[in-house]
Amino acid sequence: MDFKLLGPLRVESDHKEARVPKAPKVRQLLALLLFFANTMVSTDQIVDELWGEESPRQAALTVRTYVCHIRKAMGEVDDASKLSTVSSGYMLSVRDDQLDVTRFTSLYQAGRASYEAGEHEKASDNFRRALEVFRGPVLADVETGAILQPFKARLEEERSAAQALRIQTDLALGRYLQLIGELRSLTISQPLNEWAHARLMEALTHSGRRSDALNVYRKLRRTLDQELGIAPAPELQRLLQRILAIGQPA
Repeated sequence: MDFKLLGPLRVESDHKEARVPKAPKVRQLLALLLFFANTMVSTDQIVDELWGEESPRQAALTVRTYVCHIRKAMGEVDDASKLSTVSSGYMLSVRDDQLDVTRFTSLYQAGRASYEAGEHEKASDNFRRALEVFRGPVLADVETGAILQPFKARLEEERSAAQALRIQTDLALGRYLQLIGELRSLTISQPLNEWAHARLMEALTHSGRRSDALNVYRKLRRTLDQELGIAPAPELQRLLQRILAIGQPA
């Protein structure tokens, strides 16, 4: 089976979508068990995630019912993806290659190791493959509570970090023209992201589009002033000066 959390919740078997519980709380429980795959999740943790301080009177019994729904929906496909009752909780056993979160984390860490070693081609490939694991926002169709929400936020942060590091490696590899479209989209979706604007300015400048790079700076400066009442960061101001100095007499 293949379990996917990086996007809408999906469970696939033999490359076909298997039955996934439709009830929101049952889906939330399945997501929780997958985030803690191969680790016991206590009934107290489950109750905290599903209901917080507003848990029903017979919460533990309700949890057992939800577990039965998950077992029925998944079926006993193989021993490598088995939902077991353990001590005072439950554990969903899965192999590393069955969970998209594990695949992303492995590729992301490999990319960081290559990046720190100066192996830019290898790093770029690992980051790109890591980002391809995502199919949309983490748990896009699942409610998240006190326990799942931090995990979701962490993975979204790591996704952003992987994209930023991949852009850095591609800049180091001189892939300026290929990056312009992506960086342009990033600055449009995140108009206050100074880092993205700086990288777009670099890509444009190295592609021979100095005037376009200067226009990016002017637009950002105007946006920052209107939205936050601040000027661009010193890094951007230094980058501007370097761009302005291009072609000037020494």
